Amino acid sequence: MASWWLFGLAIVFTLVSFVLSQLAIKRQLKYAEKYYLEEEERYLKEKNCPAIWTEYVNYVSGIFFVIAIVTTICFVSTNIKGGSIMANISRKSTNDGAPIPSMQRIRTEIEKRGAPIPGMQPVVPTSSSQQSSSQGSQSGVNAEKTKK
Repeated sequence: MASWWLFGLAIVFTLVSFVLSQLAIKRQLKYAEKYYLEEEERYLKEKNCPAIWTEYVNYVSGIFFVIAIVTTICFVSTNIKGGSIMANISRKSTNDGAPIPSMQRIRTEIEKRGAPIPGMQPVVPTSSSQQSSSQGSQSGVNAEKTKK
């Protein structure tokens, strides 16, 4: 959680440094105009406060960024180590948990209950096949009667 806050602060300070640097550039341009065009000697050594603040804010944002990276690395390494510890704990808990039931014995033929399944029976010719063969023989008889 701290690393997120530090990354956020690093971003905010970086954005603030952008604004400060723009102010510092505008002020420095005014100083240059006063010194070069209006020949006012005091603007040569005039302090530019936004420029000074920009430097400090840049250093602070850099420090926040480095600390954020370090805290992120610590977080990740702790969780990787913690992950292996959690794996060991989960292995222990499975060994210490409820016992796994043993296999049940298959019942023998004598122990089985219920009616036995009948075996396959041979196919008996149906009456339709007998009728077609008898009709075929009758048609042959009818054909002979018509010839006579």
